[in-house]
Amino acid sequence: MRARRMTIAAVSLTLAPMVAAPSSLGASSFQQKADRACAKAGAAVERLPKNVTVTVIEKQIQIADAMLKDLRAINPPATSAKKYDKFITETKDQVVDVKAVLSAAEQNNKSKTESELKKATAAGKASDATARALGLAACAKDYQPEGK
Repeated sequence: MRARRMTIAAVSLTLAPMVAAPSSLGASSFQQKADRACAKAGAAVERLPKNVTVTVIEKQIQIADAMLKDLRAINPPATSAKKYDKFITETKDQVVDVKAVLSAAEQNNKSKTESELKKATAAGKASDATARALGLAACAKDYQPEGK
């Protein structure tokens, strides 16, 4: 049980950086829209209880899925399109990996949980790096549950 709690906490940390992106606009407008979407999702994550449970992580996944929907609705400037697509893919991959972590944890499969957690962590780091390269500071921020 203790190992599962630690795994759930690690999943929460992995999910935290997930958030938003922009529309077929200039670079500045694109960044503002993306950062607004990421900050909105981040604020929702921060309102979640600090006590990390499967339910909290499932809510973080729902927030990330909604953020991805918002991000996909934004058309970046042509000069940022490939990098933005990469950011969306990396963020989506992180969500998929976190879902796999939860599944493995629920099956009490420690080795698969650890393996999937490594994938989710790597996807999160890649997503953060791509967000920073796009100038999306809010999308690269590490949001954590802070509520009661």
